Amino acid sequence: MVIGNKARPITGTLSSISPTRKLDWEQPSSKTESSKPSSSKQLNPDIASTVETIPQESDTLEQPEVQSKPEKQTESTKTPNAGNIYIAFTPISWHLDDIKSKVNDFPLGIGFAYDFNVMGEDYGWLKGTIVSAEFSIFKDSNFGYPSGFAGITFRKNIVDNLQIGLGTGLVYTTQLESISGSPILPYVLPYIQTDFDFPVNLRIIYIPSVSDFKSQQLFFTLFTKVN
Repeated sequence: MVIGNKARPITGTLSSISPTRKLDWEQPSSKTESSKPSSSKQLNPDIASTVETIPQESDTLEQPEVQSKPEKQTESTKTPNAGNIYIAFTPISWHLDDIKSKVNDFPLGIGFAYDFNVMGEDYGWLKGTIVSAEFSIFKDSNFGYPSGFAGITFRKNIVDNLQIGLGTGLVYTTQLESISGSPILPYVLPYIQTDFDFPVNLRIIYIPSVSDFKSQQLFFTLFTKVN
């Protein structure tokens, strides 16, 4: 016995069925994705460019330069040279002793000097010492008789414009004959000399008293470079 209409079979497949809405489990949760924190924060381009242009404090702060104090100059910076030739002129002298008799303070001497050597490093602290050959003729102190000396001098700069020196050689003067019996005697005399870049420099020689003969004096000589 059949009730109602005869059942008709369902034809087609499930894929042909067009669902009206997707299931909840098939739809992605927008809330869930939006709620996840972003692994890298994106800055506003305007803000990012501003941050990049802000200079770092370490870049703008410069360390003050510490200037070291120059070392005090204790030696001459001049380089001595050999081969210089000089004309020497001695216009005056100054007798330091209390001499009762009249003395000649105007020797009016003239001579020559030649720097033939400069000591090198092999001489230790004498390095830079200028060695010169010199001779001069002049009037003596007492009677104005002709006198003269010839020898070698050694001088060295203690500062740029001042030298100390020592001269040694033989001197001829009639004053010494009454003391030693000979008018020719060896001598060793100290002096100081200027060393400016001018053509003319001054040397002051110290002459001590000899025995009982009070002849202590300063001998002033001008050296003019001619080469």
